[in-house]
Amino acid sequence: MKSAITANRLTDGAVLFLTAVETWSEKMADAGVATDQATEDRLLKAGQVSAEAQHVVDPYVVPLIEGQDEISPMDRRERIRGTGPTVQQEFNTRRHGSDVGAAAEKGR
Repeated sequence: MKSAITANRLTDGAVLFLTAVETWSEKMADAGVATDQATEDRLLKAGQVSAEAQHVVDPYVVPLIEGQDEISPMDRRERIRGTGPTVQQEFNTRRHGSDVGAAAEKGR
């Protein structure tokens, strides 16, 4: 089974995905995909080291399914985490790439 490592950035809570080169990205498409237990263990260990350095919080393994054009978390909760809030879409920076502060000001 394929998997990836996810966590939240300590400074702002953003959902992050560990890349194959052990850096963090906000894009699920950038996630390093583990296809075997040794790779999964290596990536999880890198995530735990990052957590110990207080860059991220709670790194863990996310099982993946592979579609025709992309990878996707198997679990609905993880799909929502990866794409952003399901309400008030104008504030969803993952889908719109906008500044949350600017969107909030516009909504006042």
